[in-house]
Amino acid sequence: MTEPLYDAYLTGQLLSGTEPADAARRLARLFKRPPETMRGLLTGKPQLLKRGLTRAAALKYREALRSAGVAVAFRPQQEKPAPASAAETATAPLTLAAAQTPLLRPEERRAQPEREVDVAGLTLAPLTPLPPSPSEPAPPLAVDHFSLAPAGSDVLSDEERQPEVASLVKPGDWSVAAPGSQLAPATAPPAAPPVATDHLQALLPDGELLAPEERQPAPPPYQLSEASDWRLEE
Repeated sequence: MTEPLYDAYLTGQLLSGTEPADAARRLARLFKRPPETMRGLLTGKPQLLKRGLTRAAALKYREALRSAGVAVAFRPQQEKPAPASAAETATAPLTLAAAQTPLLRPEERRAQPEREVDVAGLTLAPLTPLPPSPSEPAPPLAVDHFSLAPAGSDVLSDEERQPEVASLVKPGDWSVAAPGSQLAPATAPPAAPPVATDHLQALLPDGELLAPEERQPAPPPYQLSEASDWRLEE
């Protein structure tokens, strides 16, 4: 039976009593990386650290990370399935790795060559201050057509003034009445026009209002038919 393998994940959490700066410094010493890089592994999100560890190697990783004050978790690896055909590979579902997860192993990464730039043909010009920008003088302001009037003088001439509108009400035409005074003279209401009653006449009590020719004939009295034409319901 094949020995099970495990993937190691940094949970992003620190053990009790561990400061982030101390944990980053210990991880840098453990993995031989800059502390700034290790701080990116302590963001509080799980991140893949190492794949395919045996049980013994996983225990060593756990002890080393705990000594650095960092919490670690392990997940059993699934057995690798048989190679799929081209059609199955085209429809195989894809998965996304956690944020900031390294996609390449250290041995799979290509070393970046250091490049040296030849600057022998470059020279620096001496520092020269920029010439002052020419400032154009403002055009002269013509004020010869202005003049100053003495204090209290009228600004407008007689021909520039608008004619005053004559007031229809003069102060002598009105006065202020005492509080409670009647402003309008009292006038009696107009008398009502007389009502013509010469075509009307009064009737005695129980008098007839309609003339005989104005009355409608009374309906004939109701008569019962023969006894054979009706019957009583029991």
